[in-house]
Amino acid sequence: MKKLTTLTAALMLAAALMIAGCASLSRPSIKDPMDTQRLIDAAASSIKKAASVGGEWLDSSNYLRQAEAALKAGNITAAARLANKAKAEGDMSYEQAQSQKKAGPWLF
Repeated sequence: MKKLTTLTAALMLAAALMIAGCASLSRPSIKDPMDTQRLIDAAASSIKKAASVGGEWLDSSNYLRQAEAALKAGNITAAARLANKAKAEGDMSYEQAQSQKKAGPWLF
């Protein structure tokens, strides 16, 4: 029963983080490329932190690469949006890895 409660708590935490992450993905109104570069750097740091505990999600690095390409192409708004998405995924993947660090089989 305790394992079921732990699983339920982990799922609720993951859902809350996803909702919070989606709320933070509002469209940024950034006009300065340096601000966008700071967002990209923050996203890279977040993804690196998640990878350090073995929790990096598959799309996080793709979003980061797309953000860097958009910035190089001069599309600052798209770059900021993608960088925010990459950072949110990096943060959520780190939290998921930490919350499930001691998870194990619970059914058998």
